Amino acid sequence: MRHPIYSGTLLALLGTAIVFHAMRGLLAFGVGCLALRIKSRREEVFMMQEFGAEYVGYVRTVKALIPFVW
Repeated sequence: MRHPIYSGTLLALLGTAIVFHAMRGLLAFGVGCLALRIKSRREEVFMMQEFGAEYVGYVRTVKALIPFVW
């Protein structure tokens, strides 16, 4: 996956929300998903500018946050 740190952060937020049965934890997870998605998009624009077609090929073959899914 292209963003393993983001995936780990989101998994930790979701796990914490589940363990503590907290709706605010699910809200934090949702906000975290949105924030990290925006951040990752910005980073990928930069990477495409820096590495061009090579990075575009990498994006096509490697999922962003969840292996084999997204």
